Amino acid sequence: MSKNIFHILIVLAMISWGTSWISTKVLTNYVNAYELVFLRFGICFISMIPIIYMLRLSFKIDFKSSILVLIASFILVLYSIAIFWGVEHGTGSLGGALVPTLIPINTFVLIAIINRKTISLKHSFALILGSFGVLNILDIWDFDLNEIFSKDNIWVKRPGTGELPAERYSDLLGMKAASDIPANVHLSRAMIGEQ
Repeated sequence: MSKNIFHILIVLAMISWGTSWISTKVLTNYVNAYELVFLRFGICFISMIPIIYMLRLSFKIDFKSSILVLIASFILVLYSIAIFWGVEHGTGSLGGALVPTLIPINTFVLIAIINRKTISLKHSFALILGSFGVLNILDIWDFDLNEIFSKDNIWVKRPGTGELPAERYSDLLGMKAASDIPANVHLSRAMIGEQ
């Protein structure tokens, strides 16, 4: 394969990956998370069959590989459900920006833990800088007094883990904040104003 075709295919892959966030956001109006996961992996499975036949690959895998496939499948299913819930309560564009930012950070930390490697000062600085980038994307630094609680922003303040129980989540939607809410603070009754 020539470099030019390879570069074109990479650009097309990134465009199709980026549009998957928007299409997932649209699909949240029509299917639930489990139907989406089934459709996603079902279409992938069906589309891979002709490719496997054309490349004359075997469908057989050994026991060790099948264990890795099961673990990877479980993680991908959880990831797909998380994507669905994320875009259902947020925006597709935010998800498309957040995930590529978090993946290298999480991967680096997990690999360091698995391999029992010490993270150098230079790498720690890069990870912290990347984390601040994620926090800026989420815009969690402050909460304006005039902002209305909605399913798109209330999850950042985690009702259910603080003074307000999770059962009150839907009661809070549409209400205004009684005061400015600083970053890294859970909602309390005193912060909730009128509708």
